[in-house]
Amino acid sequence: MQGGYNRKRNMELAIKLQSPVFGTGETIKGFLNLKTKVNIEVDEVRVELLGYEIIKAPCFDPKKCPTPMIDLSTKIVDLKKRVGGSVKLVADQLEKIPFEILIPPTTPPTYIGKYAKTAFKLKALIYSKGELLAIDEAPIKLFDCETYCRLVSEQRT
Repeated sequence: MQGGYNRKRNMELAIKLQSPVFGTGETIKGFLNLKTKVNIEVDEVRVELLGYEIIKAPCFDPKKCPTPMIDLSTKIVDLKKRVGGSVKLVADQLEKIPFEILIPPTTPPTYIGKYAKTAFKLKALIYSKGELLAIDEAPIKLFDCETYCRLVSEQRT
């Protein structure tokens, strides 16, 4: 199983999606594959959708800038969704936890420009008694709904 791993707890976590490409306003559906080498009780399973607008613009006044590029990056999406509560994990047994998370329809699509880009990822986190046991991340790409729906329709024909 590929994905995140935490040696301290001998736990593996992997985000499984049908595709890494989605339309804005769409619901992302997938599974978290979770496997441990020891019996343990997990009390929180969480999925996060994170998006960033990364802007690195040139600085035209060297007296005002410590570096030649100015970083104006910001987080544009920060959704957290609890997808599982208390789960007793049995050693060497794969646990599949389904999840869904809605991409807000106002989310900008993925783009890459000369000085700016957007980047999106899903993040899965497993906790027990407030302690982070495992984490995994999966990059995703977003299209505006009109473009995405056209691409999906073309693939089906």
